[in-house]
Amino acid sequence: MSRWIWSDERRSWVEPAEFYAAKYQGIARSSMPRPYIVSDHLPDVFNHADCKTYDSKSAYYAAVKAAGCEIVGNDSSLREPKAPDNTPKGIEQDLSDAYDQVEAASNR
Repeated sequence: MSRWIWSDERRSWVEPAEFYAAKYQGIARSSMPRPYIVSDHLPDVFNHADCKTYDSKSAYYAAVKAAGCEIVGNDSSLREPKAPDNTPKGIEQDLSDAYDQVEAASNR
């Protein structure tokens, strides 16, 4: 479904990108339709350092820092490269050979 915006200057319907390009000519804008806003609100988080409940990120972070603690366990691991796979090479073949040797010994 296409979206259109009425342009008083052109007296017709235009696509949003075209409308905003004409309206904000010379003003740098992102490709997003509206600015991304990060809220300071939290859904009642309990702080174990001072045994209080907070509904503001900034107040919570300040209380944790004031108590001499540090917030750990953030999702920074998602941005870091994964550890290389340290599985020994050829383990499937070694297991298969060992199974064959045990089977051959039990058939004697």
